[in-house]
Amino acid sequence: MDQESGVLNFNRVARVVYGPGSTEHIATVALERGLERAFVATTRSLASSKNLEKIIELLGDRYVGTFSGCTQHVGEDGVRKLTAELERTDSDLLVVYGGGSVIDTCKVAVGAILTGKDIMLEAKQIDFAVNESEAVGRLITQVALPTTLSAGEYNGVTAFTNNQGEKLAIYDHRLGPPVIVNDPVLTLETPDNLWVSTGVRALDHAVEGMCSAHSSSFIDALATQAIRLLSENLPASLSSDPEDRLHARGHCLTGALLSNYATINTRYGLSHAIGHKVGAKWMVPHGMNSCIALPHATRFVANLAPERCEGLADAFGVPKEASDRGLRAADVIETLIGKLNVPSSYSHFGLTTQDLEEVVSDIHYEVEHGGTIPERVTAEQIREILHCCV
Repeated sequence: MDQESGVLNFNRVARVVYGPGSTEHIATVALERGLERAFVATTRSLASSKNLEKIIELLGDRYVGTFSGCTQHVGEDGVRKLTAELERTDSDLLVVYGGGSVIDTCKVAVGAILTGKDIMLEAKQIDFAVNESEAVGRLITQVALPTTLSAGEYNGVTAFTNNQGEKLAIYDHRLGPPVIVNDPVLTLETPDNLWVSTGVRALDHAVEGMCSAHSSSFIDALATQAIRLLSENLPASLSSDPEDRLHARGHCLTGALLSNYATINTRYGLSHAIGHKVGAKWMVPHGMNSCIALPHATRFVANLAPERCEGLADAFGVPKEASDRGLRAADVIETLIGKLNVPSSYSHFGLTTQDLEEVVSDIHYEVEHGGTIPERVTAEQIREILHCCV
């Protein structure tokens, strides 16, 4: 739906390098920017990867250390430990190797060093207001090497889970990496269920961006292409043929790029709000939340504001003459997710409707402040959608 006025915010991304073997570009970044002390952040599961050995080899004499304590949902303790390591080694280049949890951990740590204070103490409930603190320290250059499709590397938004189990957010456009290297070879070690579930997360970005009350022609164009690339290539990215698998994963990485640029200018919708709160409280992975919540959230928007879903229906190939086109698009989404062998309800994680009652008000708060749904949403409606997710 065309907007007659508005603002489009673009982040610090200066370069995206893509294709098999593009990991070698990290040495070029260091050379071009005169960076001399390169630190690598990753997860425990990737610490023994041969890809990590290759990354360290490419960095050569610049390499000063690795931190492998980045955890799911960005735990507070992991952020503090990474920050301390970056300060101890006086790093000026941070190579981010992993998925969304690694990139978000790095953003918070970089922000702490940039502002010279514990920015986690200034974090808040997700309300989409950008808040830049005074820069008193150095801004460490980041290069992201994503291994999933979460696509958090394309923005300066980050969230972490504090030691009280609360999901809190920081919005500062300076915190994202200026260089992203999309090498599909790095994704081949990613477990299939993690890979495809984060692919659904990327699809979630595109769907909710297109259906948002803040959308525009620019957003719709990005989201439409993201939906096409992800829908066509996610199933193929699990192929038993190595060449087909690598080819499809490269296209999925591009789809994730497009999807995130669609959503950073529209805020997140109902599915994301559910994932933020359920994920942080019960440690349900972000991608799995989208696999469960996205079809139900899309149906809700299609019933409440069907005009918002016309472009979405086009993107998913729903015939123009069909009735309830938004609902049919939600059915296509559900069918696609069903082909990926991922959980379809929170009961898979042992959660009940009674459990989910604990996050109704927090989800309602985020939806209200996001303003992505053009009609007022009540807490009771949130409760009904959560019941559908069990």
